[in-house]
Amino acid sequence: MKIRIRSYETDRLLFGGQFPSMQAAIQHACRKGVSLAGADLRGIETFDLRASGLNLRGANLRRANLAGADLSDADLSGADLRGAIINNSCLDSVDLSCADLTAAECDYASATFADFRDVVAQSVNFTYADLEDADFRGADLRSAKLWDADLRGADLSGADLAYADLRGAGLEGANLSGAETASADFGNLSEVQS
Repeated sequence: MKIRIRSYETDRLLFGGQFPSMQAAIQHACRKGVSLAGADLRGIETFDLRASGLNLRGANLRRANLAGADLSDADLSGADLRGAIINNSCLDSVDLSCADLTAAECDYASATFADFRDVVAQSVNFTYADLEDADFRGADLRSAKLWDADLRGADLSGADLAYADLRGAGLEGANLSGAETASADFGNLSEVQS
């Protein structure tokens, strides 16, 4: 089938050709080093997408299903991932700075060393996610679900964790300086230093 991937803002053709599915087209673009920055990929459905290192800066992936995807080392800075399903995905060393992850489902995701600086992630679900050494400086994590998330060594300085649920989260070595934690739920942790 003929697949065309266009720019969300300008409708300019970014990539196209004959592919059996949108997933195959994206994986081919990744292998060829084609940038899909600003791509309109709203609502796409993929299964175990392999797109490590792909440039999706500023892409519109609103309500996309990326469950099981390998997006390690990808550039998703400024991307719109509101309501996206990213469960069980590999986001290691991904750049999600300034992206919008509002209400995204990211449980069981691995995002070690990921860049979440200044991300908007209100009501995001990071339950059981591996976020070790991730950078959340200045992130908006209000009402985020971080149950049993591994945040060891993560930098949460200046992050807004108002009403976030961090019960069972691993916070050893995490930097919470300047973070808004007053209304966050840390469960049985007796004291959280911010």
